[in-house]
Amino acid sequence: MNKIIILLLLSKVLVAQEHKNIVVENNYSGDKITYKVSSNNHGMVLSKKNAKIYLGKSCDVFSKEEGKGHWGYYKNGTVWLKFENEFSFSIKEALPQKYACSTKDIKISYD
Repeated sequence: MNKIIILLLLSKVLVAQEHKNIVVENNYSGDKITYKVSSNNHGMVLSKKNAKIYLGKSCDVFSKEEGKGHWGYYKNGTVWLKFENEFSFSIKEALPQKYACSTKDIKISYD
Protein backbone atom coordinates (compact mmCIF):
# COMPACT_ATOMS: atom_id res chain seq x y z
CA MET A 1 0.00 0.00 0.00
CA ASN A 2 2.78 2.47 0.84
CA LYS A 3 4.44 1.85 -2.55
CA ILE A 4 1.27 2.82 -4.40
CA ILE A 5 0.95 6.09 -2.48
CA ILE A 6 4.59 6.98 -3.19
CA LEU A 7 4.11 6.29 -6.91
CA LEU A 8 1.01 8.49 -7.00
CA LEU A 9 2.85 11.35 -5.29
CA LEU A 10 5.79 10.97 -7.66
CA SER A 11 3.49 11.06 -10.70
CA LYS A 12 1.87 14.30 -9.44
CA VAL A 13 5.30 15.94 -9.14
CA LEU A 14 6.23 14.85 -12.67
CA VAL A 15 3.00 16.25 -14.10
CA ALA A 16 3.57 19.57 -12.30
CA GLN A 17 6.97 19.89 -14.01
CA GLU A 18 5.69 18.92 -17.47
CA HIS A 19 6.70 21.25 -20.28
CA LYS A 20 4.72 21.65 -23.47
CA ASN A 21 5.01 24.13 -26.33
CA ILE A 22 1.90 26.17 -27.06
CA VAL A 23 1.13 29.00 -29.49
CA VAL A 24 -0.16 32.31 -28.10
CA GLU A 25 -1.88 34.57 -30.64
CA ASN A 26 -2.14 38.35 -30.35
CA ASN A 27 -5.85 39.05 -30.99
CA TYR A 28 -5.15 42.45 -32.60
CA SER A 29 -2.17 41.79 -34.87
CA GLY A 30 -2.59 38.05 -35.40
CA ASP A 31 1.07 37.50 -34.46
CA LYS A 32 1.72 34.02 -33.08
CA ILE A 33 4.43 33.32 -30.50
CA THR A 34 5.46 29.91 -29.19
CA TYR A 35 5.82 29.57 -25.42
CA LYS A 36 6.79 26.67 -23.20
CA VAL A 37 4.16 26.08 -20.50
CA SER A 38 4.87 24.64 -17.06
CA SER A 39 2.94 24.37 -13.82
CA ASN A 40 3.93 25.51 -10.36
CA ASN A 41 2.23 25.96 -6.97
CA HIS A 42 0.68 29.27 -8.06
CA GLY A 43 -0.66 28.24 -11.47
CA MET A 44 1.12 28.14 -14.81
CA VAL A 45 4.06 29.91 -16.42
CA LEU A 46 4.35 30.56 -20.16
CA SER A 47 8.03 31.09 -21.03
CA LYS A 48 9.98 32.09 -24.09
CA LYS A 49 13.55 33.31 -24.43
CA ASN A 50 13.19 36.78 -22.87
CA ALA A 51 9.63 36.84 -21.51
CA LYS A 52 7.28 35.09 -19.12
CA ILE A 53 3.53 35.22 -18.64
CA TYR A 54 2.17 34.04 -15.29
CA LEU A 55 -1.37 32.58 -15.16
CA GLY A 56 -2.51 32.37 -11.54
CA LYS A 57 -4.94 29.92 -9.96
CA SER A 58 -7.15 32.89 -9.03
CA CYS A 59 -7.52 33.80 -12.75
CA ASP A 60 -5.00 36.64 -12.63
CA VAL A 61 -2.33 37.07 -15.32
CA PHE A 62 0.91 39.06 -15.26
CA SER A 63 3.79 39.80 -17.60
CA LYS A 64 6.48 42.47 -17.36
CA GLU A 65 5.64 43.64 -20.90
CA GLU A 66 1.83 43.85 -20.60
CA GLY A 67 1.27 44.25 -16.84
CA LYS A 68 -1.62 42.71 -14.91
CA GLY A 69 -4.88 41.27 -16.16
CA HIS A 70 -7.22 38.28 -16.10
CA TRP A 71 -7.46 34.98 -17.95
CA GLY A 72 -10.13 32.38 -18.48
CA TYR A 73 -11.53 29.54 -20.58
CA TYR A 74 -14.28 29.92 -23.16
CA LYS A 75 -16.67 26.99 -23.60
CA ASN A 76 -14.83 25.87 -26.75
CA GLY A 77 -11.60 25.45 -24.75
CA THR A 78 -9.88 28.60 -26.01
CA VAL A 79 -8.00 30.48 -23.30
CA TRP A 80 -8.16 34.29 -23.32
CA LEU A 81 -5.66 36.58 -21.62
CA LYS A 82 -6.81 40.19 -21.18
CA PHE A 83 -4.37 42.79 -19.84
CA GLU A 84 -5.02 46.22 -18.24
CA ASN A 85 -3.59 47.94 -21.32
CA GLU A 86 -6.41 46.33 -23.37
CA PHE A 87 -4.14 43.86 -25.19
CA SER A 88 -5.64 40.40 -25.41
CA PHE A 89 -4.22 37.07 -26.46
CA SER A 90 -5.71 33.65 -27.13
CA ILE A 91 -4.46 30.10 -26.77
CA LYS A 92 -6.38 27.51 -28.76
CA GLU A 93 -4.44 24.50 -27.48
CA ALA A 94 -5.22 22.66 -24.25
CA LEU A 95 -3.16 23.69 -21.24
CA PRO A 96 -1.85 20.98 -18.86
CA GLN A 97 -4.10 22.00 -15.97
CA LYS A 98 -7.49 23.67 -15.92
CA TYR A 99 -8.63 25.95 -13.16
CA ALA A 100 -12.14 27.29 -12.60
CA CYS A 101 -11.47 30.45 -14.59
CA SER A 102 -14.35 31.50 -16.79
CA THR A 103 -14.26 34.41 -19.22
CA LYS A 104 -17.58 35.93 -18.13
CA ASP A 105 -15.81 39.00 -16.71
CA ILE A 106 -13.45 39.44 -19.66
CA LYS A 107 -14.77 41.86 -22.25
CA ILE A 108 -13.04 41.61 -25.62
CA SER A 109 -13.50 44.37 -28.19
CA TYR A 110 -11.89 44.90 -31.57
CA ASP A 111 -11.87 48.63 -32.33
